[in-house]
Amino acid sequence: MSNLRLSVLDQSPVPAGGSPAEALRSSLRLATILDNRGFVRYWFAEHHHSASFAGTTPEVLIAAALERTTQLRIGSGGVLLPRYNPVKVAEVFGVLSALHGHRLDLGLGRSGDNGDFPRQLIELHHHIDAQVEQGGLRPMIWLLGTGTGSSTLASRFGTGFAYGHFLNPSNPANARQALLHYQSQFQPSPQQPRPTTIITVRAVVAESESRAAELANSFVLWRTRRDLGMDVPFPTPEQARQHSWTLAENRTREGHAQALISGSAEQVRAELLALIDGLGVEEIMVNTPLADVEDRVESHLALADAFGLGQSAGSTPDLRASAVEPQLS
Repeated sequence: MSNLRLSVLDQSPVPAGGSPAEALRSSLRLATILDNRGFVRYWFAEHHHSASFAGTTPEVLIAAALERTTQLRIGSGGVLLPRYNPVKVAEVFGVLSALHGHRLDLGLGRSGDNGDFPRQLIELHHHIDAQVEQGGLRPMIWLLGTGTGSSTLASRFGTGFAYGHFLNPSNPANARQALLHYQSQFQPSPQQPRPTTIITVRAVVAESESRAAELANSFVLWRTRRDLGMDVPFPTPEQARQHSWTLAENRTREGHAQALISGSAEQVRAELLALIDGLGVEEIMVNTPLADVEDRVESHLALADAFGLGQSAGSTPDLRASAVEPQLS
Protein backbone atom coordinates (compact mmCIF):
# COMPACT_ATOMS: atom_id res chain seq x y z
CA MET A 1 0.00 0.00 0.00
CA SER A 2 3.01 2.29 -0.41
CA ASN A 3 1.31 4.05 -3.35
CA LEU A 4 -1.98 4.62 -1.54
CA ARG A 5 -3.07 8.26 -1.60
CA LEU A 6 -5.25 10.23 0.81
CA SER A 7 -7.65 13.06 -0.01
CA VAL A 8 -10.45 15.02 1.65
CA LEU A 9 -14.15 15.52 0.92
CA ASP A 10 -15.56 18.58 2.68
CA GLN A 11 -19.32 19.11 3.03
CA SER A 12 -18.93 22.41 4.94
CA PRO A 13 -20.91 21.24 8.00
CA VAL A 14 -22.71 24.01 9.88
CA PRO A 15 -22.01 23.88 13.64
CA ALA A 16 -24.80 24.25 16.19
CA GLY A 17 -24.93 27.90 17.19
CA GLY A 18 -22.87 28.83 14.14
CA SER A 19 -23.70 30.10 10.68
CA PRO A 20 -23.22 29.01 7.07
CA ALA A 21 -20.64 31.78 6.68
CA GLU A 22 -18.64 30.33 9.55
CA ALA A 23 -18.84 26.87 7.98
CA LEU A 24 -17.56 28.15 4.64
CA ARG A 25 -14.65 30.00 6.25
CA SER A 26 -13.79 26.85 8.19
CA SER A 27 -13.71 24.83 4.97
CA LEU A 28 -11.25 27.24 3.37
CA ARG A 29 -9.12 27.32 6.51
CA LEU A 30 -8.95 23.53 6.60
CA ALA A 31 -7.95 23.36 2.93
CA THR A 32 -5.17 25.86 3.59
CA ILE A 33 -3.85 23.93 6.59
CA LEU A 34 -3.82 20.64 4.68
CA ASP A 35 -2.24 22.11 1.56
CA ASN A 36 1.30 20.98 2.32
CA ARG A 37 0.59 17.86 4.37
CA GLY A 38 0.73 15.25 1.63
CA PHE A 39 -2.96 14.97 0.74
CA VAL A 40 -3.62 14.71 -2.99
CA ARG A 41 -6.89 16.55 -3.43
CA TYR A 42 -9.55 18.50 -1.57
CA TRP A 43 -13.11 18.37 -2.87
CA PHE A 44 -16.11 20.50 -1.96
CA ALA A 45 -19.57 18.90 -1.96
CA GLU A 46 -22.79 20.41 -3.27
CA HIS A 47 -25.90 20.49 -1.08
CA HIS A 48 -29.09 22.51 -1.35
CA HIS A 49 -31.83 23.63 1.05
CA SER A 50 -29.99 22.18 4.05
CA ALA A 51 -29.40 23.62 7.52
CA SER A 52 -26.63 21.04 7.97
CA PHE A 53 -24.35 21.90 5.05
CA ALA A 54 -23.34 25.31 3.73
CA GLY A 55 -21.75 24.41 0.40
CA THR A 56 -24.34 25.08 -2.31
CA THR A 57 -21.87 26.20 -5.00
CA PRO A 58 -18.64 24.17 -5.01
CA GLU A 59 -17.23 26.16 -7.92
CA VAL A 60 -17.11 29.29 -5.74
CA LEU A 61 -15.31 27.46 -2.94
CA ILE A 62 -13.00 25.87 -5.51
CA ALA A 63 -11.98 29.29 -6.81
CA ALA A 64 -11.30 30.57 -3.29
CA ALA A 65 -9.36 27.45 -2.30
CA LEU A 66 -7.24 27.46 -5.45
CA GLU A 67 -6.11 30.98 -4.61
CA ARG A 68 -5.17 29.93 -1.07
CA THR A 69 -3.28 26.73 -1.92
CA THR A 70 -0.39 25.63 -4.09
CA GLN A 71 -0.08 21.85 -3.65
CA LEU A 72 -3.54 20.30 -3.45
CA ARG A 73 -5.72 19.40 -6.39
CA ILE A 74 -8.98 21.24 -5.73
CA GLY A 75 -12.31 20.09 -7.05
CA SER A 76 -16.00 19.34 -6.73
CA GLY A 77 -17.43 16.33 -5.01
CA GLY A 78 -19.49 16.98 -6.95
CA VAL A 79 -21.30 19.34 -9.28
CA LEU A 80 -24.84 17.97 -9.65
CA LEU A 81 -24.95 18.07 -13.43
CA PRO A 82 -28.71 17.41 -13.88
CA ARG A 83 -29.34 20.82 -12.28
CA TYR A 84 -27.29 22.76 -14.83
CA ASN A 85 -26.67 23.54 -18.46
CA PRO A 86 -23.52 21.58 -19.46
CA VAL A 87 -22.29 24.60 -21.42
CA LYS A 88 -22.21 26.70 -18.27
CA VAL A 89 -20.40 23.98 -16.29
CA ALA A 90 -17.79 23.71 -19.05
CA GLU A 91 -17.30 27.48 -19.12
CA VAL A 92 -16.95 27.79 -15.33
CA PHE A 93 -14.35 25.04 -15.16
CA GLY A 94 -12.67 26.34 -18.28
CA VAL A 95 -12.03 29.65 -16.55
CA LEU A 96 -10.84 27.92 -13.38
CA SER A 97 -8.48 25.77 -15.46
CA ALA A 98 -7.11 28.82 -17.27
CA LEU A 99 -6.32 30.51 -13.97
CA HIS A 100 -4.94 27.57 -12.05
CA GLY A 101 -3.30 25.19 -14.46
CA HIS A 102 -3.47 21.49 -13.78
CA ARG A 103 -4.79 21.43 -10.21
CA LEU A 104 -8.49 21.29 -11.03
CA ASP A 105 -10.86 18.34 -10.66
CA LEU A 106 -14.41 18.33 -12.01
CA GLY A 107 -16.33 15.74 -10.01
CA LEU A 108 -19.85 15.17 -11.31
CA GLY A 109 -22.84 13.81 -9.42
CA ARG A 110 -26.21 12.69 -10.74
CA SER A 111 -28.50 13.43 -7.79
CA GLY A 112 -31.95 14.19 -9.13
CA ASP A 113 -31.06 12.56 -12.46
CA ASN A 114 -34.04 12.60 -14.82
CA GLY A 115 -32.55 10.04 -17.18
CA ASP A 116 -30.82 12.69 -19.29
CA PHE A 117 -27.45 12.37 -17.54
CA PRO A 118 -25.63 10.48 -20.36
CA ARG A 119 -26.65 13.11 -22.91
CA GLN A 120 -25.49 15.86 -20.58
CA LEU A 121 -22.13 14.13 -20.19
CA ILE A 122 -21.72 13.95 -23.96
CA GLU A 123 -22.53 17.64 -24.29
CA LEU A 124 -20.18 18.58 -21.43
CA HIS A 125 -17.31 16.62 -22.97
CA HIS A 126 -17.99 18.22 -26.35
CA HIS A 127 -17.69 21.75 -24.93
CA ILE A 128 -14.60 20.91 -22.88
CA ASP A 129 -12.97 19.37 -25.95
CA ALA A 130 -13.73 22.56 -27.88
CA GLN A 131 -12.11 24.66 -25.17
CA VAL A 132 -9.00 22.47 -25.23
CA GLU A 133 -8.78 22.83 -29.04
CA GLN A 134 -8.75 26.60 -28.51
CA GLY A 135 -5.79 26.36 -26.13
CA GLY A 136 -7.62 25.75 -22.88
CA LEU A 137 -6.68 23.23 -20.21
CA ARG A 138 -8.76 20.15 -19.43
CA PRO A 139 -9.87 19.62 -15.82
CA MET A 140 -9.63 16.04 -14.61
CA ILE A 141 -13.17 14.67 -14.79
CA TRP A 142 -14.59 12.23 -12.26
CA LEU A 143 -17.98 10.57 -11.98
CA LEU A 144 -19.30 10.02 -8.46
CA GLY A 145 -21.61 7.17 -7.61
CA THR A 146 -22.60 4.20 -5.48
CA GLY A 147 -23.36 1.55 -8.06
CA THR A 148 -22.72 0.08 -11.48
CA GLY A 149 -24.85 2.71 -13.21
CA SER A 150 -22.30 5.44 -12.50
CA SER A 151 -19.30 3.13 -12.84
CA THR A 152 -20.52 2.04 -16.28
CA LEU A 153 -20.72 5.65 -17.45
CA ALA A 154 -17.30 6.43 -15.96
CA SER A 155 -15.74 3.50 -17.80
CA ARG A 156 -17.51 4.39 -21.06
CA PHE A 157 -16.47 8.06 -20.99
CA GLY A 158 -12.95 7.33 -19.74
CA THR A 159 -13.20 9.40 -16.57
CA GLY A 160 -12.09 8.73 -13.02
CA PHE A 161 -14.59 6.98 -10.75
CA ALA A 162 -15.17 7.95 -7.10
CA TYR A 163 -17.23 5.43 -5.16
CA GLY A 164 -19.27 6.95 -2.29
CA HIS A 165 -18.85 4.28 0.38
CA PHE A 166 -20.03 6.76 3.02
CA LEU A 167 -23.41 6.93 1.26
CA ASN A 168 -23.85 3.15 1.24
CA PRO A 169 -21.58 1.74 3.98
CA SER A 170 -23.66 -1.31 4.83
CA ASN A 171 -23.11 -3.06 1.49
CA PRO A 172 -19.41 -3.82 0.90
CA ALA A 173 -20.31 -6.18 -1.95
CA ASN A 174 -21.78 -3.21 -3.82
CA ALA A 175 -18.47 -1.35 -3.63
CA ARG A 176 -16.58 -4.34 -4.97
CA GLN A 177 -19.03 -4.82 -7.82
CA ALA A 178 -19.03 -1.14 -8.86
CA LEU A 179 -15.27 -0.65 -8.65
CA LEU A 180 -14.26 -3.89 -10.34
CA HIS A 181 -16.86 -3.33 -13.07
CA TYR A 182 -15.39 0.10 -13.78
CA GLN A 183 -11.83 -1.21 -13.83
CA SER A 184 -12.62 -4.12 -16.15
CA GLN A 185 -14.75 -2.12 -18.60
CA PHE A 186 -12.66 1.07 -18.73
CA GLN A 187 -12.11 2.69 -22.13
CA PRO A 188 -9.08 5.05 -22.33
CA SER A 189 -9.74 8.72 -23.09
CA PRO A 190 -7.62 11.82 -23.80
CA GLN A 191 -7.52 12.65 -20.09
CA GLN A 192 -7.37 9.13 -18.66
CA PRO A 193 -5.16 6.45 -20.22
CA ARG A 194 -6.06 3.99 -17.47
CA PRO A 195 -8.79 3.51 -14.84
CA THR A 196 -8.39 5.66 -11.72
CA THR A 197 -10.43 5.08 -8.59
CA ILE A 198 -11.26 6.73 -5.29
CA ILE A 199 -13.31 5.38 -2.40
CA THR A 200 -14.87 7.99 -0.12
CA VAL A 201 -15.21 7.00 3.54
CA ARG A 202 -16.42 8.74 6.69
CA ALA A 203 -13.79 8.64 9.42
CA VAL A 204 -12.97 10.40 12.67
CA VAL A 205 -9.56 10.25 14.34
CA ALA A 206 -8.74 11.53 17.83
CA GLU A 207 -5.96 11.20 20.37
CA SER A 208 -7.78 8.36 22.10
CA GLU A 209 -10.44 5.80 21.26
CA SER A 210 -12.78 7.29 23.86
CA ARG A 211 -12.47 10.82 22.46
CA ALA A 212 -13.04 9.52 18.94
CA ALA A 213 -16.18 7.72 20.12
CA GLU A 214 -17.41 10.94 21.69
CA LEU A 215 -16.86 12.83 18.44
CA ALA A 216 -18.50 10.05 16.44
CA ASN A 217 -21.52 10.16 18.75
CA SER A 218 -22.19 13.76 17.73
CA PHE A 219 -22.31 12.63 14.09
CA VAL A 220 -24.65 9.75 15.02
CA LEU A 221 -27.02 12.18 16.74
CA TRP A 222 -27.04 14.46 13.71
CA ARG A 223 -27.62 11.56 11.30
CA THR A 224 -30.37 10.10 13.47
CA ARG A 225 -32.19 13.41 13.64
CA ARG A 226 -31.92 13.83 9.89
CA ASP A 227 -33.42 10.40 9.32
CA LEU A 228 -36.36 11.51 11.47
CA GLY A 229 -36.89 14.64 9.38
CA MET A 230 -34.85 17.12 11.44
CA ASP A 231 -32.31 18.84 9.21
CA VAL A 232 -30.42 20.85 11.82
CA PRO A 233 -26.80 21.98 12.31
CA PHE A 234 -24.21 19.58 13.70
CA PRO A 235 -24.27 19.18 17.49
CA THR A 236 -21.10 19.43 19.53
CA PRO A 237 -19.83 16.36 21.43
CA GLU A 238 -20.96 18.02 24.65
CA GLN A 239 -24.48 18.50 23.29
CA ALA A 240 -24.56 14.88 22.14
CA ARG A 241 -23.36 13.71 25.55
CA GLN A 242 -26.14 15.60 27.31
CA HIS A 243 -28.83 14.60 24.83
CA SER A 244 -31.71 12.46 26.08
CA TRP A 245 -32.38 10.01 23.28
CA THR A 246 -36.01 9.37 22.47
CA LEU A 247 -37.37 5.93 21.70
CA ALA A 248 -37.59 6.78 18.01
CA GLU A 249 -34.01 8.07 17.99
CA ASN A 250 -32.71 4.95 19.71
CA ARG A 251 -34.42 2.79 17.09
CA THR A 252 -32.94 4.86 14.28
CA ARG A 253 -29.41 5.31 15.63
CA GLU A 254 -28.53 1.64 15.29
CA GLY A 255 -26.29 1.18 12.31
CA HIS A 256 -25.15 4.79 12.07
CA ALA A 257 -22.18 4.15 14.32
CA GLN A 258 -21.05 1.54 11.79
CA ALA A 259 -21.37 4.09 9.00
CA LEU A 260 -18.35 5.94 10.36
CA ILE A 261 -14.89 4.59 11.15
CA SER A 262 -13.54 6.09 14.36
CA GLY A 263 -10.70 5.56 16.79
CA SER A 264 -7.04 6.37 17.19
CA ALA A 265 -5.03 7.10 14.06
CA GLU A 266 -3.59 3.58 13.94
CA GLN A 267 -7.01 1.99 14.49
CA VAL A 268 -8.57 4.00 11.68
CA ARG A 269 -5.63 3.33 9.38
CA ALA A 270 -6.01 -0.41 9.94
CA GLU A 271 -9.76 -0.31 9.27
CA LEU A 272 -9.32 1.72 6.10
CA LEU A 273 -6.73 -0.69 4.76
CA ALA A 274 -8.99 -3.64 5.57
CA LEU A 275 -11.91 -1.90 3.83
CA ILE A 276 -10.08 -1.46 0.53
CA ASP A 277 -8.34 -4.84 0.52
CA GLY A 278 -8.86 -6.46 -2.87
CA LEU A 279 -10.70 -3.48 -4.40
CA GLY A 280 -7.81 -2.15 -6.46
CA VAL A 281 -8.41 1.31 -5.04
CA GLU A 282 -5.56 3.80 -5.35
CA GLU A 283 -6.92 6.57 -3.17
CA ILE A 284 -9.03 7.00 -0.05
CA MET A 285 -10.99 10.23 0.28
CA VAL A 286 -11.94 10.96 3.87
CA ASN A 287 -15.05 12.83 4.97
CA THR A 288 -15.05 14.00 8.61
CA PRO A 289 -18.41 15.63 9.46
CA LEU A 290 -17.82 17.33 12.80
CA ALA A 291 -19.12 20.60 14.20
CA ASP A 292 -15.75 21.99 15.29
CA VAL A 293 -13.20 22.65 12.55
CA GLU A 294 -10.38 22.17 15.08
CA ASP A 295 -11.52 18.58 15.58
CA ARG A 296 -11.50 18.11 11.82
CA VAL A 297 -8.00 19.58 11.56
CA GLU A 298 -6.68 17.26 14.26
CA SER A 299 -8.41 14.24 12.71
CA HIS A 300 -6.95 14.79 9.24
CA LEU A 301 -3.45 15.62 10.46
CA ALA A 302 -3.34 12.57 12.74
CA LEU A 303 -4.43 10.35 9.86
CA ALA A 304 -1.78 11.91 7.61
CA ASP A 305 0.86 11.06 10.19
CA ALA A 306 -0.44 7.49 10.54
CA PHE A 307 -0.10 6.98 6.78
CA GLY A 308 3.34 8.58 6.75
CA LEU A 309 2.39 11.54 4.62
CA GLY A 310 5.17 14.11 4.66
CA GLN A 311 4.93 17.84 4.32
CA SER A 312 5.31 19.12 0.79
CA ALA A 313 8.11 21.49 -0.08
CA GLY A 314 7.49 25.06 0.92
CA SER A 315 6.63 26.93 4.07
CA THR A 316 3.45 26.57 6.10
CA PRO A 317 0.75 28.84 4.62
CA ASP A 318 -0.03 32.08 6.41
CA LEU A 319 -3.60 31.51 7.62
CA ARG A 320 -4.13 35.23 8.04
CA ALA A 321 -3.72 35.84 4.32
CA SER A 322 -6.96 36.14 2.42
CA ALA A 323 -5.44 34.94 -0.86
CA VAL A 324 -2.30 34.41 -2.86
CA GLU A 325 -1.69 35.28 -6.47
CA PRO A 326 -3.23 32.76 -8.91
CA GLN A 327 -0.79 30.38 -10.56
CA LEU A 328 -0.94 30.85 -14.31
CA SER A 329 0.49 27.67 -15.77
